[in-house]
Amino acid sequence: MAATPFPEEEISSWGPDIFEVSRATNGNAVVAVGMELFKLHGILRRFGIADACMRAYLQEINDLYLCSNPYHNSIHGADVAQNVNFFLSDQCLSQHLSKLEIFGLILAALVHDCGHPGYTNNFLVTTRHELAIRYNDHSVLENFHIATAVQVALLSEERNIFQNLEEEEYRELRAILIELVLATDFSRHKELVESCQGTVANAEPSSAEYRRALMVLALKCADVSHTAKNMQMHVEWTARVTLEFFFQGNREREQGLPFSFGMDAASTNVRGSQVGFVEGMLLPLFEYWAGLFPKFQVCVDHLRDNVSQWRTGKYDGVTDLLRDLSKREKAETYLLHCL
Repeated sequence: MAATPFPEEEISSWGPDIFEVSRATNGNAVVAVGMELFKLHGILRRFGIADACMRAYLQEINDLYLCSNPYHNSIHGADVAQNVNFFLSDQCLSQHLSKLEIFGLILAALVHDCGHPGYTNNFLVTTRHELAIRYNDHSVLENFHIATAVQVALLSEERNIFQNLEEEEYRELRAILIELVLATDFSRHKELVESCQGTVANAEPSSAEYRRALMVLALKCADVSHTAKNMQMHVEWTARVTLEFFFQGNREREQGLPFSFGMDAASTNVRGSQVGFVEGMLLPLFEYWAGLFPKFQVCVDHLRDNVSQWRTGKYDGVTDLLRDLSKREKAETYLLHCL
């Protein structure tokens, strides 16, 4: 497999082309980016993890991401990890974290959607999916991703990246994974952001609570960071997540279920949805994040510019991109007709 096709300064920058990384590594972006980041931060050496072991682990995680998902695939997993690395760079977030916490944050980013079936928690609960039954309707996908990521390591000695950790280190790393990945459940967004902001305002900067709040904020920002990239990259990701939503909407239509918000290809206003989502949910989050670390103002600037372009209609390429993606993803005739 090819090495990561960008140098250290680019993997720590804002907005490298993660799609090109995936193409250059034959769809193994999680492996390439993960190996690069763990070496960059000295994780393998510090925790006695052999290159072959980490590579085998990341390959399994990469392969668990469904390439049939337009959005929740290995490219997204690698992208979120690279975004996290930007937040860690230049002694921004990293100055507050231990080496184990950096390990946990990068690992959480890489695995946070592994095995994602392409449907939302609400759909899985409504259709009584086996995962909803297993996880008692509570953060179904997030619990599944965490359990899967840990099992991949513990069920195979050649992939057991935890084998040389002290028991206390393993317990702390697992606790970090659980808290961070559960925090990506967007139905809890407002509650979690307000809780983290309260902790940052009131806790001692040296405390575990303070550091954990920063990590949660970092992963939450990284998970939706395509909205804070250049417009071309943002629209590509927007088309992908929209198409995935429309796939679910088609299942809902076939099963006689009411359409979830934003899932009906025949009526969804993508431009309006993006403006509302970014302005209402994400801009306040990134403005707060940039207030803590001024380097991240670049994210806020892109967010504002993207909203402006959506509002003014300067960018009209999303519908064409949706049609193109639909053909590439072999979308159902119903979706192609709607688009």
